[in-house]
Amino acid sequence: MVLCLSLPIAGYSQVVNGDFEVDRFDQPITGWTGTAHVLGQPEGSPLLPPFNTPPPPISVSGNCSAGIRSGATLRQSFVGEQGLGYSLSFSAKAMNQPTAGLLRVRVMTEGGNVLAQLDPTLQSGGAGSDGYTPFTLVVPPVGASGPLVLEFANTRLASQDSTVSVDAVQLSATAPSAPPVLQVKGYVGSTFGSVVQLRWTEPAFGYVLQSSSGFGGPWTDVPNVRLARKDGQLATDVPGPAAAASVYFRLRASP
Repeated sequence: MVLCLSLPIAGYSQVVNGDFEVDRFDQPITGWTGTAHVLGQPEGSPLLPPFNTPPPPISVSGNCSAGIRSGATLRQSFVGEQGLGYSLSFSAKAMNQPTAGLLRVRVMTEGGNVLAQLDPTLQSGGAGSDGYTPFTLVVPPVGASGPLVLEFANTRLASQDSTVSVDAVQLSATAPSAPPVLQVKGYVGSTFGSVVQLRWTEPAFGYVLQSSSGFGGPWTDVPNVRLARKDGQLATDVPGPAAAASVYFRLRASP
């Protein structure tokens, strides 16, 4: 399987629809699984009293947030990269109901191994932006690449009447525990050009592959990098100069 990367990619949010702005009221949420529902009135949806479009704001980032009722969960999968940690940020509150909702936030493997967990204390608030508190959950560097699961859960019993509102969810990669090691594994050259076979250890996220005709630069990004995993390393073939010329490669941490 070939993975196409658009580099640099460090620092971008890997969460799909983290602001919950593209869905209809009380319908399944795009990009997420579980039994949460949209709170608020997305622009373009039919007007459902008592909500208005667009004011007043229902959430901290727009008109919508995710409502997680008692006993319900909201989940999304993302690809964890070996050697990278992650920073999860979000805002949450307990809605004004007979019972205050309890929130549990986890990042875990598909097998259920919990990598990081947060049980935040929530303020209460009704419709609007009041009561939201920002939170951050730090995920330590993962030991192997693979799918990870982000989960928000209202841990009240399903029989209890409570809702937790979550919004402004972002997940960004943090600095890796160790930089990758770049190696030239093969070279096929001719009078007209060449192909250089490169391999490096993970992580891939957060680094830009660059080339230069001289050791001291100037350096330019190598476009359209196509990566595959071979023998536990990342591998790519990139075009090089004619056989009589020299080319240098490096991995630069993106800002």
